[in-house]
Amino acid sequence: MPEADARTRAAFDEFRRGAPLKPLSPERVRHSDECIQITQGDGLEVLRDGPVVAGEPPPSIAPPLIDDARTEDIRLWVVRERDVPFAPERCGFARNATGLVQNKIKHSNLTGGASAHCGGEILFLDEQTFVITGRSGRYGPKSSEEMESVSKAFRGSGYHVLSMGWDPGTEQPTPFIGALPKWVC
Repeated sequence: MPEADARTRAAFDEFRRGAPLKPLSPERVRHSDECIQITQGDGLEVLRDGPVVAGEPPPSIAPPLIDDARTEDIRLWVVRERDVPFAPERCGFARNATGLVQNKIKHSNLTGGASAHCGGEILFLDEQTFVITGRSGRYGPKSSEEMESVSKAFRGSGYHVLSMGWDPGTEQPTPFIGALPKWVC
């Protein structure tokens, strides 16, 4: 698997220093196939340096409201020890001949059941802009500060980033539906 580019590596190394690895809790795994490692041939990608120049302000457009029509485009992401892989939740790996029990991948498929620093969902709006959540039952952020920190790491890797943020009422990351994301600066 190729190494992450320099800006991505630096941004996420800084995040990793303040976010310890989270082991996969066995009670979170319902089916053994949830720990099978997905590969690049199955649809796994690794975050690379983005095209946005460091310090460039976000676009002056209003953040979009994400609706149900976009949910098929959602990818899962995790911050592993050396990279940030992501893959469509309903990629070919989930629909292959052996098939996964639930016909979709889990964050633990991105780690092969190993620990990760953080995880969530990502929705690309174009080649330089995306929206993230921290929605992961296995590796999600545990605080608003952690959600903000990982959002800044994505921004530091060279993208315009919108974050769904943290819901103080539920003390969990905010999902895509039902709220407006905010630009990460």
